[in-house]
Amino acid sequence: MKTRTLVLVTVGLLVFCLGAVVVKVHVEGTRTLAAAKEALTRKDREQARQLFLQAGRWYLPINTVREEAAEALLGLGDAFRAEGNLQEATLAFDDARAVFYATAAHPSGPLLDRANQSFAKTLAAWQKTTDSKTDEVALTARYLEQAKRRAMPSTFYSVLLGLGLLAWVGSTFVAIRSTGRRRLVALGVATAGFGLWLLALVFLGP
Repeated sequence: MKTRTLVLVTVGLLVFCLGAVVVKVHVEGTRTLAAAKEALTRKDREQARQLFLQAGRWYLPINTVREEAAEALLGLGDAFRAEGNLQEATLAFDDARAVFYATAAHPSGPLLDRANQSFAKTLAAWQKTTDSKTDEVALTARYLEQAKRRAMPSTFYSVLLGLGLLAWVGSTFVAIRSTGRRRLVALGVATAGFGLWLLALVFLGP
């Protein structure tokens, strides 16, 4: 009976932790997106760009915050480009790309394609302003190829993430099947593993 109770308590704690993370991500993403829209209303486009980038990185499959942020960043980029401000346009398009590359292992979709193409085209046009002999078409193709390459995440924190998860889950099962001092030790290791996993997640995330 005690084992069954411990299992239920452990599962309950895991569900609670997962739920807390989901709620945190949803609330922060929605709040930051609203702040970005407010900044855009005030014509503070620099702050809006930064906030849209932050909002997009609070990604959950169950909401549309990432897509709304990416759309807004693409709109900002188009506006800057229409004004001839190629530097700010390039930054906005690059931020739209970053929203997807920061939240998915293998990102894809029309919004990302549009962001990559706009980024490459605008960056090439910007470079042409400093060198009139630049082959803008060839440079755009080269930048587009580079833009589609995802930067590899930190190997150190990736390993730390795996070790933390292994220690957390493995020690939790050991604690369930143990008694006395051994259970306390296993619970301590599980707690440390959970902390390690969260730390690695923070450094690998946005």
